[in-house]
Amino acid sequence: MVAATRQGQEAIEQAFEAVLQSVDYDAGTAVIWRPWVDVEVSGRRQFGAPCVVGTGIQTSILYKLVQAGDDPAYLAHVYSLPVAAVTNAVSWEESLVAAAA
Repeated sequence: MVAATRQGQEAIEQAFEAVLQSVDYDAGTAVIWRPWVDVEVSGRRQFGAPCVVGTGIQTSILYKLVQAGDDPAYLAHVYSLPVAAVTNAVSWEESLVAAAA
């Protein structure tokens, strides 16, 4: 249960503010959400699947390739990405797996 005290309301407000700061708007409509470093979600790219920022490379693809044994540095070279972007994309996907467990 959530206590409906002023402190509880302030905590919820702070959590919403943090999330809303990671959203880009166009004419009052949310168009891009950046939930993680180097990760963005946009309905205008890959049907809203999480992608590496500025690309159409889905984070789930990079995660699956790393899980299959590919080295992040190799994938960075193949996809012309910084290694940090690949490792951040994989970390995002790992956080989703952990949250679902």
